Amino acid sequence: MLSFLFFLSLFCINTDRARLVLAELDKAANNSNGLMASAVLHGYEQKYPTNVLRVELERELDEMLRKQARILFATLTCSWVSCCSFAFWCLHHASMA
Repeated sequence: MLSFLFFLSLFCINTDRARLVLAELDKAANNSNGLMASAVLHGYEQKYPTNVLRVELERELDEMLRKQARILFATLTCSWVSCCSFAFWCLHHASMA
């Protein structure tokens, strides 16, 4: 079980990164200047047109959340299938007794 959780954690979003992107997105949304400096997208300080930065940050955050939703759905689906399989196995063996 521990190895499964470790494997799953490799594909989960980094919540610190998501918070950083969201904070930068808020700054961009409230920035009235034409240009904005940011190190969030590429890891080093660059100036971007504010509207372009906002769109790129939105895309990154959306992709991170989509990825997390896919993982959550897959995890819940696997859990549900496992429970149903176990229930059918129990019913099958109970009927054979």
